[in-house]
Amino acid sequence: MTTDAQTDEGNLSLWETIKAEVPFLLMIVAAIFVFRGLIYNMNYIPSESMQPTLEVGDRIIVNKFAYGYSGHSILFSIVPTLPGKYGRLFGSLPKRGDVITFKHPRSGTIYIKRVIGLPGDRVEYRGGRLFINGEEKLRDKIDEVTYRQYKSSIRKATHYREYISDDKAIEIFEFGDSATLDNKGPFIVPEDNVFVLGDNRDNSADSRDSTVKGVGFLPVERILGRTERVIFSNYRCKKEEGLRCAKRSFFMPVK
Repeated sequence: MTTDAQTDEGNLSLWETIKAEVPFLLMIVAAIFVFRGLIYNMNYIPSESMQPTLEVGDRIIVNKFAYGYSGHSILFSIVPTLPGKYGRLFGSLPKRGDVITFKHPRSGTIYIKRVIGLPGDRVEYRGGRLFINGEEKLRDKIDEVTYRQYKSSIRKATHYREYISDDKAIEIFEFGDSATLDNKGPFIVPEDNVFVLGDNRDNSADSRDSTVKGVGFLPVERILGRTERVIFSNYRCKKEEGLRCAKRSFFMPVK
């Protein structure tokens, strides 16, 4: 037989247990918030604009302290500009060739592109070729590829290795050398801004496009961090004869 005193004692023990566990659970929540808000975050690739480097469905990890912190770096953007260089605490510029995540200057949507031009650079796209400060950036053909676009039609592209600096080569896709954005510029990158391109050059709304859809010059303040690794891929294209189907990635560095 259970007495009222025993019942009260049992309830008190349960309550004491809950009170003891709540601080621990709050510490875990706070640690996750700090980790995602200030150190690393995970994002999802929704489009083909960074092929062949990144594929639709890739889950990437972003180093949020690579360039310091701005009002946009935490989970919920703070509107005021923070003190410090480039409107960032511990602020620094990305390097040419870095793949970055950022908040679109007008829509606030998270984008992922590659830094091509730094403040003061003269960037031009002429006949499908990239020029930086008057120097044409050479490219080597790797292959011709045919693939099915995400939820769309079949597309052909040329796979190139492009040398954007003396110590940096990247891989890009080009549908051709006469698309809308293949003759653009020259652009003089303003102070506190960078110039970004997608690796899938003819399927990317980037700094070559200053309309509402494009990015235009990107304020350094809007950068969230440097994209460092593909953690895993959760989208797999259906294998079709003669069509490229990208391999799944697992904890692979982003080059």
